[in-house]
Amino acid sequence: MIEILFFYNGKLPLVSFNPLTPSEAVQGFPLTATKAGLKRFASFEGAHHRHLRLEPTGHFHAFFTGDSFFITCSAGPNSGATRLTWQAPSGKDITVSTGRVHVEAALDNPYGLELVFEDVKYEDRGTYVCSAIIDGREAKTHFVLTVYLSITFWGTPEHQVGKEGTDFMVLCNVRSDPSPIISWYVNGSLILDGRVPHIRGWTLHLESKHDRLGSYTCRAFVSHSSSSQMKDKTSISCLCGSPS
Repeated sequence: MIEILFFYNGKLPLVSFNPLTPSEAVQGFPLTATKAGLKRFASFEGAHHRHLRLEPTGHFHAFFTGDSFFITCSAGPNSGATRLTWQAPSGKDITVSTGRVHVEAALDNPYGLELVFEDVKYEDRGTYVCSAIIDGREAKTHFVLTVYLSITFWGTPEHQVGKEGTDFMVLCNVRSDPSPIISWYVNGSLILDGRVPHIRGWTLHLESKHDRLGSYTCRAFVSHSSSSQMKDKTSISCLCGSPS
């Protein structure tokens, strides 16, 4: 049986209960509706202490800014664990049950405590520690959270207009971490590098003698070891007309 304690500013526990079933866990530690649809991502290694387990398993998790997810720390039903707690990278216990970063009793695991992130931010990165008292001693496991910068298009006009008979550059300014891979499309067809229009860095060079008119799309793709992201800037267009 596991006892979950709530602390306020590191002082005596405000609430203590022993969840026996998921329904009882919900009564003692209410779930928020915003958790529906949150993503779980797999990682790489096992837990540190043999009686503490992370779900998804592993000590390293990576997400993009704006992602929402949760990590569950649980103790075995026969471990005799008490005082299951999550700690932030600052070393402070996470005790709130609402907000962008909070803890909740696991709905499907009466011996688990979830660490929930909604709209994760870059400053949330760091090491999060799950601890419990087992056999009279503190047991710990942890994971390292890495947060990558999501793809954003900045300083790129919604409509870029060129005139027929003149050369023109279509801009696509992209920010992300890691750096993105950029590809260009015209009217839905991929533009291959080395052909006209010419692709130079993150700009598309249209030459009046060769390039057709149409709608041009900049697609950004970024990937790391455990996830990837792709976004389009579909409103970029070359609306060309006769020169004045």
